[in-house]
Amino acid sequence: MPRSLKGHTALVTGATGGLGAAIARRLAAEGAAVVLAHLDCWDAAGALAEEITADGGTARPVEADLRDLDAVRDLCQQAHSRLGPVDILVSNAGAYPRTSWAGTTPNVWDDMLATNLTSHYLLAHELTAGMAAFGWGRIITIGSVLATAGRHEPRRSSATQRWARRTCWLRLGKPKSVYPTTSDPSSATSSPPSSAYLR
Repeated sequence: MPRSLKGHTALVTGATGGLGAAIARRLAAEGAAVVLAHLDCWDAAGALAEEITADGGTARPVEADLRDLDAVRDLCQQAHSRLGPVDILVSNAGAYPRTSWAGTTPNVWDDMLATNLTSHYLLAHELTAGMAAFGWGRIITIGSVLATAGRHEPRRSSATQRWARRTCWLRLGKPKSVYPTTSDPSSATSSPPSSAYLR
């Protein structure tokens, strides 16, 4: 049996999508209080929070544009004030522009990097100090198998996410209490990553 997550607070980004919602449900079922981060998806986020609450869990929806530093800081502050210090981050939000390489403008490229890479850095940078002080933390970045499979349109920067995860860990001084990892689920599944990541 996995460890109980009672007493922990998880922040799940992209929480209204299929995979994000599945992760949020699983975390809540194992006892964590869950912050459902979304962007302009109030109906879906509210419905998911109600579902989790009806099943005996705790969840609160919070809107945030993860490309913006001030919005990320406000998200983390709201999470802390509503449910407590965040010690589990599931960085799941991502952009999937259906654009050919020839049609990929600099603006599309910059927005994709801001959503799929910079947002992960901003969240981890904002939360890791608190995790280290608390003495326990998990950072799970959801990537994509397309980092190695490849597609004609630009996709999630999973290889760069792995580099960022490693850099985060090294700059934290390799604390045994705070562990970052990356999960690359298939695009065909909405199953949450194994709870072994949280042990």
